[in-house]
Amino acid sequence: MYYKLAEDSGTGVFPVTFTEYLPEQSPDPWWKSAVRDFRRVNPDEIPSIYKDGYLFEVPFVDTSVYMPWLLSRFKQLGGTIHQKELFSLEETSADLVVNCSGLGARFLANDLEVYPVRGQGVRVKAKNSGGCFLDQHSDLSLCYVFPRTNDMILGGTAQEHHYQFDPDPATTEEILRKVKIMDPSLEIEKVIDTVVGLRPARFEVRLEVDKNTPLPVIHNYGHGGAGFTLSWGCAEDVVNLAKSLKKVKSQ
Repeated sequence: MYYKLAEDSGTGVFPVTFTEYLPEQSPDPWWKSAVRDFRRVNPDEIPSIYKDGYLFEVPFVDTSVYMPWLLSRFKQLGGTIHQKELFSLEETSADLVVNCSGLGARFLANDLEVYPVRGQGVRVKAKNSGGCFLDQHSDLSLCYVFPRTNDMILGGTAQEHHYQFDPDPATTEEILRKVKIMDPSLEIEKVIDTVVGLRPARFEVRLEVDKNTPLPVIHNYGHGGAGFTLSWGCAEDVVNLAKSLKKVKSQ
């Protein structure tokens, strides 16, 4: 789906060369067949702290462009948005509720298995080779360089059960230090700001019909840091569940 969206420049989705570095020699990943142009990184392409790596093409989602486009598309198709503070899913009179409340599911769905994974990143103006770089396994982890349309996101952290929204200056400095080691081509021109978000994680995504509610509810939350990766597939599953509920109701 993302490659199809990449055909439209207004979506904020575009193909990128993505490199993941590894501290040790490793077998091919299980997701090898899901990406394009996969190959092992050549020894002369690897910074000295690494011993292996993968290089491949994937569609990249620039959220600063993609989210406004997605909202615009939703409205074009007839969708409307109403903001309201809810303390229970039963406070709505809708024919069907799709619960995508993220961390809020701890309260709305009484699901204490949902917890935050705090991510801190740095938004900068910078130059690099044009590729995306990621390290999830070495002493630098979590470390990434993601060029976007109008800026670049450097990171990061994955702090489980942390609710702190305020940026940590020491973490920002550590991020700027680590990304230069991972991507020596990086030239930071200006630090714009520090961004913090809480990823709604769970031991597994909850995507199911709730059979214990008086009105039809489909839960769809707990995606952690893979929300954009899983979004279209989960949305398709939600549609299929909604159709099955409608079929049962009509019988």
